[in-house]
Parts: sequence; C-alpha cells; structure tokens
Amino acid sequence: MKTNHTLYTLLLGGLLTWTACSEDEGNYTYDPVNTVTIEGVERAYSAVTESRLRIPVTLQLANAKEVDLTYQWAIDGQEVSTQKDLDITLPPLSFGNHVCAYTVTDQKTGMKYLRTFDLGVVSPFNYGYYFLCEKPDGSSELAYIPARKDEDEQATEADMNYTSACGSVEFGTKPSALVCSFGYINSLNGYYHTMYIVHQEGESPVIATETATFTPNTVVSDQRFMDMDAGYVFKPEIMATDLRGNVYYLSDNAVIESRDGTNNMLYRPSRIQGNYDWQWMATSCYGNDFVWLYDALSSKVYAAEPIPSDPSTGVVGDEYAMDRVVPAVSADQSEYTMQGRFLGSGQIMYSENLWICTGDDSGLHLYAFDRKNDPSTYVLLTPEYLGVTDLPTGLVDDNSKAIFVNEQDWYFLLGNEIYSSPRLSPVLSPWLTIPAEYGQPINIQPSAMQTRLIVTTYDEGSSAERKGSVLFIDVQTHAITHVFRNVIDRCVAIGAANADEYGQMGGAVGDDK
Repeated sequence: MKTNHTLYTLLLGGLLTWTACSEDEGNYTYDPVNTVTIEGVERAYSAVTESRLRIPVTLQLANAKEVDLTYQWAIDGQEVSTQKDLDITLPPLSFGNHVCAYTVTDQKTGMKYLRTFDLGVVSPFNYGYYFLCEKPDGSSELAYIPARKDEDEQATEADMNYTSACGSVEFGTKPSALVCSFGYINSLNGYYHTMYIVHQEGESPVIATETATFTPNTVVSDQRFMDMDAGYVFKPEIMATDLRGNVYYLSDNAVIESRDGTNNMLYRPSRIQGNYDWQWMATSCYGNDFVWLYDALSSKVYAAEPIPSDPSTGVVGDEYAMDRVVPAVSADQSEYTMQGRFLGSGQIMYSENLWICTGDDSGLHLYAFDRKNDPSTYVLLTPEYLGVTDLPTGLVDDNSKAIFVNEQDWYFLLGNEIYSSPRLSPVLSPWLTIPAEYGQPINIQPSAMQTRLIVTTYDEGSSAERKGSVLFIDVQTHAITHVFRNVIDRCVAIGAANADEYGQMGGAVGDDK
C-alpha cells in the first residue's frame, strides 16, 4: 500500500504541475538573444610606428540598442581606446606583428562581441616605391613613395621620404642596384620585402634590410669574404638572387656567390679562364646552380657554373665558385653574334627560357635561349641559342630600356616613347608617349603586381633642386595616373615593394598594384 500511495502522490504532483503550466501559457514574453554584428574590421593591418591608426566600424544591431553598448580596443592586451571607431596615435610598439582585439559589450545583457586582428608595425619605409638615385656629387639617396590601398588617399609629394642611410649605416657612392624580393620573415611574423641597396664605392657596398624595420640586417663588404686574408676586392655592379635564396654579384668582372644560410658571407671571386667583359647577369629560374652572363667582347651569352669534381681525371671542383663558362650554341652548331648593346632581359618562372633584348641604330633584337636537363641523368646540358627576332626602329639611345611584364609582354623605353610587343610572335606597337615637359625618361619598371609601369625621368635644364620625376602608368588603360614632379635625382634603380604579392596579409598593406 505504501508503494501505491507514493506512486499516486507523484502522478498527482505531475498533473498539478502540468495544469499550472497550461494555465500560465501566454503570460510570458521571451525576447530573442540580443546580437551585434561587427563589420569593417579586417583581419590584418599595417601601420607605421607611432603613426595615426583609424578603423571605422559599422555595427548591425538585432534587438540591441546602441545606447547600451560600450567599446574597447586593445593591442597586446593593453587598452588603447574606448570609442566605437578607432582613431588613435599608436603608442611606441616594437616592429613586427601585434595581436589586437575589438570588444563590444552590451551592458544590459552582459553579452560580449569580439573581433580580433593583427597589426604589423613597420618603419616609415615599408610598402611602397623606392628610387635609388645618384646625386650630382656622386653620393647616393633613396627616395620613397608610400603605397596606399585607397586611391582617394594616393600619396603626394608631401608624403615622400628621403634617406642617405639605412639605420646608422651610411650609403656609399656610385649606386648601382636596388634588388627587392618578397617572402616570410620569421623574426617579424609576417610577409615583407627584403631589400639590397648596392653601391660600387664606399665602406658598405651592399646593405641588406627589409621594409618592415628598414634597419640593416647585414652589411656586405670586403670583410665578408670567407677568406678575408686573401685581399679580394668587392665593388658590385650587378646583383641577382635565385629561388633558393642565394645571391650573386658581378664585381670587378668576376662572379661572387653568397649562399643562403651563410649569413651573407662571400665566397671567393670566380676564376674564369679567358678574356671576357661581363655586362649582365641573371640567375637560373628553375633553381639550377648556374648563372646566365652576357659578354660584351664576343656579344654572346654564356652559362657560368662550378667545375665538378672528377676523380677519374683528378679534377677537384669547387661547388661554391662559378669557375667555368659554357657558351650558348645553336642546335646546328652555327655561329651567332648579338647586335647592339644590352637593353633588358626576360625569364619565365620555373623555366630556363631566357630572352635578351639588345638595341642599335637598326632597331631592337630579341634573342631567345634555353637550357635543358638530360631527362635520364638530370645533368644540365649545353645552353642553346634558339634564334632572334628583329624589330626595326630608329629610336634606340643610351637611355633605352627593355622590361618583361607578366611573363608575356615586352615594354621598350625608346626616347620619350614606350612601345610594347607580345613575347610570342613579337610585333612592335606604339604604347604611350611621355610628355616632354617631364624631361628625358631614363628608367622603367613594373610594380609588384605588374598592373602599372613606373617611369622615372630627368630634366637636365630644370632649375628645381631635384630634376627627376616619377610617373605611374596603368597597364590596362595606358593612362598616366599619377605624376610626382621634381622629387628625385637621377634614378639608377627602381624597387617596387608596393604590394603583398602572396595575399597573406588580407588587403591591409600596399596598394594591390
């Protein structure tokens, strides 16, 4: 009986509870959870140290009221603002990446809404356009135009920076090259451009830096030779890098290699037998251990490479020195001579195809070369001369240049004219006339994303302190979009480090050009 009574009691209690709930149905109002959607905060930003940082925010509110909201912006866990939109001067922060957070709190419900993002703090010389210039007295100056993503905020002459030093290291004289490459830098936790500033004279011929900090990582001079007591001379005229991170210099008519992983130490100069005058150099585009060279004496192209060891003959090679040159020959072994002087070259990534443009009074000459591996042994074969295409024109002079864009098209700077030609089935076509008011065009380079051409000019008769100008030209429209008048001296080399080439930083840096 006791068990039945207990069961009866439980059933009765449950029935009363169900009845009470039924009677109260409709007496309660259940509001949906308040939601706040944060828009306008990207996943990554780049900002100059101690500069102004502005991030406007749009909030989408569902059943929440803005009057109930509070805001917090934090960098590395430290609060920097309590405003809805961020508009601050950055506190002193180290170069590199910083983790940031934007938190919106609904004081009525206690709900928090969070958006995190990365902030890359960089130097005043970060993503942008660099112009290595020689001043009238032979000294060197680097001019910099910042790259901005918003075209409405395109940089002006007032935004330009100038320097004759990298950190505490002064530039040398007779500037010769400015080489930029893009990649991940572990110490800075991000993707940046590495830059080599090259001079033929001075105590610091090569300064290796990166655009994030623009402080010298390594200074390469005579003191960087592995055998410092040998008395080697280092006066680099040309520099090139390959896919493996190795660096090659042409100095005093010798090839000098600096292997990746050796902290920019220099191996001994090459000991090539014979009489040559090397005027140009390019690395392998496929990662093979050789460099292309152009000899002005024979007007031919060679491949320079280490001499391999051969125990059968007693030859002891040196894998770090480009001591042997192999001339490029045609398939039928016929002779060829390249006409005119070197104007530029073109290569295709992950291929050993090579094109060289020369020019003389008769016009332009496009020479094609290739170097293959033996399919069975993968040993490099003799470089091959494939032929020449002549493009008649009478405008070639000492300032003429040829560049290769998007691995598909040639652009030729001839006097005040720019011409173009497809790589395949070359045909010379007028492309754009540079107005004479800007002076004589002397250099041309594509931007990082190769959507614009950068042309520098020099007006010898100008009364301005700096007689050089910079023009940005849209590749698709052929239009001069921006002109920076009388802002540089005579430009020796252009460095286009204006965009995130790998797309790893969202859209927060550069100008995507």
